[in-house]
Amino acid sequence: MNIKNKLAIIIFTLSFLITSCDSGFFGLFGGEEEAVTIPTGTWIGPDIEFDIIWTGDAKYITNLEYTVSGSKDGYSFTLNNESSTGMQAWITDNSFSFHDDNSDHNTEFSGTIDDQGTAIFNLNVTDNVAVIGEVTVSATFKAAPALEVVDDWSPGFNQVALNRQGDLLYSAGTSLGIYDLTSSDTAFLSSLTLSKSATGLTVFGDYAYTSFRDYDNPGFLVIDVSDSGTPEGKGLFVFDRVLDDNNSSHNVGINQLAAHGDTVFVAAETGLYQVNCTDKTAPVMTAVVIEPFSPFYGAVVFGDTLYTISRPDSEAANRSLVAYTISSTGGLTEAGSLTVSPADPDSDLYELALDDNRLILYTSEGLAFYDVAEGAVPTLLYNWEAEFDTEFQFLNSGSDLMALRPHSRALRLYENDFSSDPQAVAEIHNISNPCYAAVVGDELVVVLLSRILRYDLKYLSRQKLAWAD
Repeated sequence: MNIKNKLAIIIFTLSFLITSCDSGFFGLFGGEEEAVTIPTGTWIGPDIEFDIIWTGDAKYITNLEYTVSGSKDGYSFTLNNESSTGMQAWITDNSFSFHDDNSDHNTEFSGTIDDQGTAIFNLNVTDNVAVIGEVTVSATFKAAPALEVVDDWSPGFNQVALNRQGDLLYSAGTSLGIYDLTSSDTAFLSSLTLSKSATGLTVFGDYAYTSFRDYDNPGFLVIDVSDSGTPEGKGLFVFDRVLDDNNSSHNVGINQLAAHGDTVFVAAETGLYQVNCTDKTAPVMTAVVIEPFSPFYGAVVFGDTLYTISRPDSEAANRSLVAYTISSTGGLTEAGSLTVSPADPDSDLYELALDDNRLILYTSEGLAFYDVAEGAVPTLLYNWEAEFDTEFQFLNSGSDLMALRPHSRALRLYENDFSSDPQAVAEIHNISNPCYAAVVGDELVVVLLSRILRYDLKYLSRQKLAWAD
């Protein structure tokens, strides 16, 4: 039977191409009621990437890259062009067409770009690979413009820990920085150089607490932020090394700080500690809540309740999610607990975050979402089993958008209803070590190690993207 007459079954992948720009953004975007001028920049959709460039009063498409995967008669094949800088087509009346010939296949593109920021491609490919024969592919792609970076600013110091309180964003690293998120630009209000570089940060009321991990004497700084324009260092707390049953000394190993009133709770590798900060200039440890060498990975405060994630028995696999009621003097009473059984008993990635009245536990195996209430044991809403890269980090969750870092050079936005698997709606590539993201109005604020970026989100639709890693 003539192979040319066989039906080609084309299976389009949902892999996505990575732009070479420092802040490339892609996803699917819906039309807006208000007409806009076709933006320039790199546009990306499923398996297609191209640039729109101005020249005088006209625009043209160039740098087209594409990938189409399929199968025919038991053979698999991929048609792609990853180096097409010589290809270009003028956009006339929002329409374009051009032809791509190379040794493997011939491709004809035609399409339109509307004023709402959507491009539709009609693609016809003739493949000349001998084992497959001629294959004609007809398909429609939608692409969307890379969203504009409306602000790119450097605070002048590295920042590794973030905490948002209302309209203010606090960052800590070599300095403490305070920003007003509601400003049209990233409004830098003030900074304070820290005597100890921060590894963690929590804010309660008029005070910020930044942890540091010195080899022998870790601890935290106390900073008065009651005037966001002039933060002031107040005090320092340092842990002594702790002794095990064999009289060997160990670093406390700070993982996360949580604050309530004048009390700071320290989740550490060697236990859960309680520090009284009534005198901000001279904090004093008042209790070792759990005996040393029970690892506590995380701690957060919701109202008058402290939630912790720990490994009560260092020899056992199970972890424990515990709710404690906090008294007016900072004392703790256990309200109840849940057992968390990991698939990987050796994993040490267990951290906690809060989103309104939801508690989020993230691990190397995925995320678990809990409903929380004052003095009550969390109620599991949904468990999302999704393995992540070892550099995975949960960045933030607010309203119905959640930001994750799948690896060290990307940020991914998910839409999340806390009852089913979160759905990816956008991703930013080629940014270095994002450590925080927050949606503020129609903008996305992304904090990197040494920069702060703001993206315009007005084109973002809530169409779901089926992701392929």
